Amino acid sequence: MYVLLFFLDGQPAVFLAVFLFANLIGGFGFVAAPALVSDTIDHHETLTGRRDEGLLYAGYSFATKVGTALGGSLFAWALAWGGYHADHVSVRASQAIEWAFIGLPAALCLAQAACMALYGLEDRTA
Repeated sequence: MYVLLFFLDGQPAVFLAVFLFANLIGGFGFVAAPALVSDTIDHHETLTGRRDEGLLYAGYSFATKVGTALGGSLFAWALAWGGYHADHVSVRASQAIEWAFIGLPAALCLAQAACMALYGLEDRTA
């Protein structure tokens, strides 16, 4: 859905509706991630006989914090790459903002979908 946003320039109402819907759908990942961690903990216990939920949740928490930091940094780097200045937004800076808000999330959604395709925990047998 993020890719559609590239084609909605000059249509603010449609752009906003698609942007909000894409983020609403994307928000389900925030709910699903902890459930996937608990499934992984159960699977790990089945394989090893040990229940290391503290360690696994700490790893998940650390990865979430690093991902948040990198996400904020990527946006700041995109603004710097585009030569953003608050007093005058150049065409290059505007393109950098567009790619940071639309292109980067679209690419990350594809990467996330590829990672989830490899997850397959429910297909495994103990």
